[in-house]
Amino acid sequence: MALRHRVSNWRSVLLVPAVLLIGCQPEPATHSRELFVFGTVVELTVCSGDAADARVLLDEAQADMQRIHRRWHAWEPGGLARINQAFAAGGSVEIEADTRRLLIEIAGLERESRGFFNPAIGKLVAAWGFHTSDYPVTTPPPDDEVIADLVAAAPSMADLTIEASSVSSRNPDVALDFGAVGKGAVVDRVIGRFREKEVACAMVNAGGDLRGYGVKSDGSHWRVAIRDPARADGRPVGVVELIGDESIFTSGNYLRFRADERQYGHILNPHTGRPVERVVSATVIAQAGTRADAAATALIVAGAAEWRAIASAMGVRAALLVYADGSMEMYGEMRERLKER
Repeated sequence: MALRHRVSNWRSVLLVPAVLLIGCQPEPATHSRELFVFGTVVELTVCSGDAADARVLLDEAQADMQRIHRRWHAWEPGGLARINQAFAAGGSVEIEADTRRLLIEIAGLERESRGFFNPAIGKLVAAWGFHTSDYPVTTPPPDDEVIADLVAAAPSMADLTIEASSVSSRNPDVALDFGAVGKGAVVDRVIGRFREKEVACAMVNAGGDLRGYGVKSDGSHWRVAIRDPARADGRPVGVVELIGDESIFTSGNYLRFRADERQYGHILNPHTGRPVERVVSATVIAQAGTRADAAATALIVAGAAEWRAIASAMGVRAALLVYADGSMEMYGEMRERLKER
């Protein structure tokens, strides 16, 4: 999607993550929990001197993530489906406060990205068959006329009217899809809850996309390895150490795809209505997971000519772009921070 339909738009299938967490041996004061949500394995880790307190924190975070998954899923029945049905009918719909905050935030990110990140193109994503948990997609691709009509409709977050407790769209072709930003938003939400509880250090790893803060009990920082999409053995491009409170998210265009006469990745360019081809992955470091998640998709869609300008406009700290021919480009702090494993 220029919305990265990252997995099932919630990454609805379990895949080898594009970013692998490494070097996190359990410490005495480190407590972890794994769950399956948003189509992937999510690891929650908190630092606490009290195992019972840690268990309560992890229980609360797990319940919250599962609740949000049901509300924000792109095509299963729930809150997002209800919103999209109201838009198509030309009506307004009540929304929760957290959904309202997210809509306002991602509308701003769409503007910053010059529309390369666009979470309003759910109809286009569905037309290409990417509202599914089963990959590769083998159904026929949409007709050129269908694509042209959806592009001409120009759905955008700018079409929304967001009130105190409701939202409506003046464009009936707007269909929200949080596949390119949902995991980032939920990661931020959980990290925020941990901070409110004054947890000394914490990490949320959602299928390889993560945010962490603080120093672990052994004095080390969270370290992640960035996968090289050209290598089947999973050998990474390099390792990045997160400093302070940071997020690292990767958008990949090589694991979820259509298998027609040729292979088409699941990330769509909203301006053309067609899959992105030349860029296979983008990794972004930013403080907030929502921003990093959205920017990773935007950089893939922007491509070689514009990705650096979009990275600057979206305020990312560092970025890595990997092309289909195996070549790579870096932005910001990435060259200094990417180390050999």
